[in-house]
Amino acid sequence: MRSFAIVPAAGKSQRMGQPKLLLPAPDGRPLIQIVVTAWLASNVDHIAVVIRADDQELHDVISALSSLDTQRLSIVRATPPPQDMRASIQAGIAWLKQQGPMAPGTSDVWLVAPADLPRLDPLVINQLLANYDVNSPQILIPVCDERRGHPVLFPWSRASDVTGLPPDHGLNALVQRTGYRTVAVESVTSFDDIDTPDEYRKWQDD
Repeated sequence: MRSFAIVPAAGKSQRMGQPKLLLPAPDGRPLIQIVVTAWLASNVDHIAVVIRADDQELHDVISALSSLDTQRLSIVRATPPPQDMRASIQAGIAWLKQQGPMAPGTSDVWLVAPADLPRLDPLVINQLLANYDVNSPQILIPVCDERRGHPVLFPWSRASDVTGLPPDHGLNALVQRTGYRTVAVESVTSFDDIDTPDEYRKWQDD
């Protein structure tokens, strides 16, 4: 079994008023570097970060990390620009399918989580991978204190189902339609994303 992460990073961060993924962490690193570094610290085999084709600044920030691990990290420059997270995920899936012998197969899995999870925990990612049963493929969702979180793990066989969803439906519709199994984890803060200036300030103060 191989594992592939799709990081949808093509949003415009309109609620933040500025490029959210470039906002500095308390240690000065851009948010997107914090998130991608967490993925790289996990046991995932390959990480595909989907960005808008014209977002050169974000590309350069991520490239600083890809130079450290070129075998595991790829930047997918999506065109036309994805209009929402689902479109970004579809662009990532399409890119993975085009990778020839390296493309995912029936026994493989893909994981997805928003790109704005500053506390994304590699241990949570690894728990999902460890709990996946190739002989009984199911969607896996981490849960802590009865709260569902990210990332979500999908059998690769479910990748094509994303395209078949109604236009106004996201991945939650696929999860609910298909069913899933939960995996208990201990890191509830890893589920918290940053959507507003207040949430960003709270993260800075932690």
